[in-house]
Amino acid sequence: MDKYSKPRVLGAIVNTRTGTLKMSGIQVNKSDLAHIFGVDQPTIDEWIRLGMPYMRRRNRVNGSSSFDREMVFDTADTINWRMTTTSGQAEW
Repeated sequence: MDKYSKPRVLGAIVNTRTGTLKMSGIQVNKSDLAHIFGVDQPTIDEWIRLGMPYMRRRNRVNGSSSFDREMVFDTADTINWRMTTTSGQAEW
């Protein structure tokens, strides 16, 4: 394996330079993220306000030529963010 390859181990990406793992998550919308974490959507809005990472994906609006920007969340990034911001607290 050369130094530029990204080996996958049990759903993780290994950084061969540092030896650290980055878990790969799935991309979900706000409603699905709330369901996964067992919280309501206003809680997700609060997490966004507090700095939770997210992306914006362009979606065509009803087949028209205009686009909407949907929020998309990576579940692994959200878990990592929650673990670092809650400092080990049990609540999500």
